[in-house]
Amino acid sequence: TISTSTHFDGLLITGLYTSATIQSAPIPPPAAFGFGVVPERQFGSQFVCSVVASHVSHLPSTSLSFVWIAPPPGTGCVNFLATATYRGQILFKDALAQQLCEQGGEGQGALTPPRGREG
Repeated sequence: TISTSTHFDGLLITGLYTSATIQSAPIPPPAAFGFGVVPERQFGSQFVCSVVASHVSHLPSTSLSFVWIAPPPGTGCVNFLATATYRGQILFKDALAQQLCEQGGEGQGALTPPRGREG
């Protein structure tokens, strides 16, 4: 469950982790949960990200619960980045919402993908 201090009507959760080898196929999502998972994408040579959950509703909320399947053993920590909207306005974008690490693993701090130049 991801919770916020403000109401939102749209929320996108992305999982971001580092990987020495990029996986060729995403883990298929359970169809019954009502959200989609898109294929993993590579950022540079070590970042992997995939959409974990997305939610849009006419009724504002302050939390979203979802089921998540961890990447393969040895991946390390996964950072969950959140982007939220309310009535078409972006409240926050790519905010670190949660970090989960394998048992016995240590937190690596926030991972962020490299940003392209704008303009």
